[in-house]
Order: sequence, then C-alpha cells, then structure tokens
Amino acid sequence: MPSAASPIVILAGARTPMGRFQGGLSPLTATDLGAAAISGALDRAAMSGADVDFAYLGNVVAAGIGQVPARRAAALCGGGGQGEALVLKV
Repeated sequence: MPSAASPIVILAGARTPMGRFQGGLSPLTATDLGAAAISGALDRAAMSGADVDFAYLGNVVAAGIGQVPARRAAALCGGGGQGEALVLKV
C-alpha cells in the first residue's frame, strides 16, 4: 500500500457503453463490465493488471452484484485482487 507521501497518478480511464433494460449488455455482470473497462484503461496506459494498486469502479444499480465488485473486476484483469478497491454508487 502506498505511503501518505506516495503520489497518486491516474494514467487512464474507461467506461462501458450505456445500456438499456434487457438490452444487449444484460447477460453480463457488473463485474464483467468493470473488467472490460479496466482492461481498456490498462491497454491505453500500456500497463498490466499487476501495476494497479487501487481500483475505482462506479455503478448505478448495486442490487445483486455481490461483495467487492471493484476488487473482483481488477482481479479479472490480472491484478490478483490484492489491491485496494472502491465502488462509487452513482
């Protein structure tokens, strides 16, 4: 975990497409969609999942997504699920 003096750097960000109720994205879980967005951000930054220390994941409907979806999404991208994670409910 970074110390208080460690700089925080955001190298890239990504988002999933806007979906609609029972639309084309409905078979995917929030964690799967988050993993796709994280993978896109990692590709843009030319980094691997092992380089990520902290993952932020935002979602609108939290019902049924399970525990710690941000950490699970980061783990799907090769981060191992060991870093810190935060879900922003928007």
